[in-house]
Amino acid sequence: MRQELGEFHTDFCYYEYPGGSHWYSNESVDWKPIFEFFNRHSIPADSAMNRVEFYTASPAISATNHWLRIDQQQKAYQVSNVLFDIIDNSISGTTNNVEMITFETGKLASKNLKSIIIDGQTIALNGEKEITLKNADNKWTVIEGVPTTQKYAQRSGGFKQAFDNDVVFVYATGGNKAENEWYRNKAAFDAETFLYRGNGSIDVIADTQFNPVKYKDRNVVVYGNASNNKAWNKLLKNAPIQVKNGEINFGGKQMKGTDLGTYFVYPRQDSQTASVGVVAGTGIEGMKAGYANDYISGITGFPDVLIFNVDMLRNGIEGVEVSGFFGNDWSISNGDFTITEKQN
Repeated sequence: MRQELGEFHTDFCYYEYPGGSHWYSNESVDWKPIFEFFNRHSIPADSAMNRVEFYTASPAISATNHWLRIDQQQKAYQVSNVLFDIIDNSISGTTNNVEMITFETGKLASKNLKSIIIDGQTIALNGEKEITLKNADNKWTVIEGVPTTQKYAQRSGGFKQAFDNDVVFVYATGGNKAENEWYRNKAAFDAETFLYRGNGSIDVIADTQFNPVKYKDRNVVVYGNASNNKAWNKLLKNAPIQVKNGEINFGGKQMKGTDLGTYFVYPRQDSQTASVGVVAGTGIEGMKAGYANDYISGITGFPDVLIFNVDMLRNGIEGVEVSGFFGNDWSISNGDFTITEKQN
């Protein structure tokens, strides 16, 4: 790390503790030189920034840098970057892997800005405090704010994002004894894992206790499918992926069998900000295929949708049948998916 940093800038603080490990003692978080380093530095005011160079792998994780915000990507979870300078009375610069961007020009009122030049195209400014641009067919147009029915910074997908926003776990009680017991235990296992790894306490409730008004604008992770979780139709009735015993319907593609499992995330239809996550199987085999909860780990990455069969436990990625991302309109048709037919 020291070598990498030294090749492109020198403004950093470095110390190597002899015999120290990743987290060896209180010195790891209470080290005087690092606080002295922080004390010598400050984040410039937005109005003082004449150049913004920003990189993000996902707006769901990091969307804003001073006076601009990346709202949507063209390719989900691939690095997006922008570089803009204020030159005379214009904001001028380029984008890469950006489909929607917002300029908070109100933070730059003192600059008397007249235009934005983006990827060589000029957009006139008329005193707006904020302006959102959308790229369609390599042409930027002004739109009326960020549409919250689409992907945007507060709800941009990636299955792990379902575990944010004061999430509540809702387990199935409408199945047979084995199904109900498994989903209840799975929800409890995930909550206990989250407590240990993330130091967070999650509400875990039965589907019969779920009230959309009581849990307004909170993320929900549904443990179970449409056949056994009584909260399914309250949250996922119109989702393009439907899961029930013996079958998954993926945008019209019928995937049959009791050995299928799935994780996916979808917008909560009664909220502009909340999401719904799903942990489900089409039968006991499929449920057990999804027992591992690697999604509660800081080093794993998950797409919007993952559909797999029980062979994943033995053969790894060969057991994955669908993997990918919804489009920015949360559709399958405009999404980016890899579909693998199961080999019999």
